[in-house]
Amino acid sequence: MTEEELERQAKLWHGGTSLESEKTETLRAALMATLPHVRRHRRWQLGGVAALVVTSVPLGGALIVSLSADPLIAQTRIEPLRFPEGKYGINGLALATDGTVAGECAITSGNDGLGGRTLGKQALVWHPGRSVAETLRVPGATLSGLRDFLPSGELVCYVTRQDQHFQIVLWQQGKWQSLPPLPGYSSSFLRVGSDSLRVVSAPRGLVGYSATNKKLDKPQLTLWHNGKPEPLPEGVLPESPWASNTKGDFLLNTKGDFQVYSGGRFTPIPTEGRDSHGQLLWKGIPRHIGENKILIGELERKGQETTIGLWTSPTAQPRPLWEKSSTLTKLPLRCADLDAEGKVVGEMKDPLTGAITPFVWKEGRYRDLQTLLPLNSGWILQGAMRVAGRTVIGMGQYKGEPAVYRLTLPPGCP
Repeated sequence: MTEEELERQAKLWHGGTSLESEKTETLRAALMATLPHVRRHRRWQLGGVAALVVTSVPLGGALIVSLSADPLIAQTRIEPLRFPEGKYGINGLALATDGTVAGECAITSGNDGLGGRTLGKQALVWHPGRSVAETLRVPGATLSGLRDFLPSGELVCYVTRQDQHFQIVLWQQGKWQSLPPLPGYSSSFLRVGSDSLRVVSAPRGLVGYSATNKKLDKPQLTLWHNGKPEPLPEGVLPESPWASNTKGDFLLNTKGDFQVYSGGRFTPIPTEGRDSHGQLLWKGIPRHIGENKILIGELERKGQETTIGLWTSPTAQPRPLWEKSSTLTKLPLRCADLDAEGKVVGEMKDPLTGAITPFVWKEGRYRDLQTLLPLNSGWILQGAMRVAGRTVIGMGQYKGEPAVYRLTLPPGCP
């Protein structure tokens, strides 16, 4: 393999960036060790990058490597989400199943959003096919926070009323709906779970709390069904749920002991393993629950980097989302989201350069999102935050400036 071929392959792999000579030599050694095992005309993933179709042909002890462009690149769509002037700083993003994006940002006194005082918070919505945001205003109240979209499409926010009490409100297609607390209570609110934006929902409605005072003391677990509050009896959900799926299964964290609550039964989740001498071998923290009760979270293993853990059932021991199969395999670092179809998005690390890039995973297959874009796209993707169907949102740089992206995955990816 010539220096020119190596440089071309390295640029294709790393999105057009140049490699230091030491890293290029490492890449050369890894490629030379791996390529002889690649079968003719077989698609080969370089650490999750299926951007190459490799044909290896022995010729006098050398290898001839042919490269072809990935057809999925032409089917990928990406757009920057634009902000009104004077807005700066995203506290979080939410994604609906139809591709609608909502974000909570700071309102500042500076014209460019970078200087001046923070004046408050504002909720923005980017509708499908539109990169310009719509500003949401809550009549008669001040926005305190934006949470997430319910499976039915409503955006969950909470506001501070003029009497300084909190209240949950829902927004959908320009209309607001208030969720009042239980009779005798003064505030309705949502507790923070495993993610600062997550909401917990059940098939019958949204799960939250009612409180009697502004300090939110002695909250009563509450279910809102068709906009009306119902008390949930003690013991139904004994602790604040961390996550839920659309089938009514809940991931619970009871002072560090994790359980799945489903159909009236509690199932303990294995979160650590020890050897015969009691030494800790691994430790896991589940954070997301899928429709078929798979769990995704963090996994720490003795002597290895923290990675993403996958529990294939509530009783199964976690394993890495994918294992390292070669020196080129990128390492899963952080899981950001799990959608109803079983897609996972997060970040992974390049073992050669240390670069962090976002990925999408499903049923054992994964893909580096950066490799779905042309080299001259102007984008450097740095993280994925949410996934819903074929839509992924996250943060990156566009033409050298920080940007939020909305990416539409091509059919069949990953």
